[in-house]
Amino acid sequence: MLALLLLNLLRRKLAQAGIPLSIAKMMDALTDIREVTLLYPGASASQKPFARTVLADMDPTQRQLVKTLGLERYRSS
Repeated sequence: MLALLLLNLLRRKLAQAGIPLSIAKMMDALTDIREVTLLYPGASASQKPFARTVLADMDPTQRQLVKTLGLERYRSS
């Protein structure tokens, strides 16, 4: 019951921001947002490789969700 209440509150927040989605479409869009960590070799053999974490390619709806909900702040650094 709590999960349904939270989903409805989230849907309402998105609707107020001009993103009208059903709960099912909202969940699908959020579920498909992926975070990817890329490993790059160091510039020389003595340097350690470094990692960069980015969000995978998203469709326009997913980009709107990330921006509206402020999900960038939860991204790993």
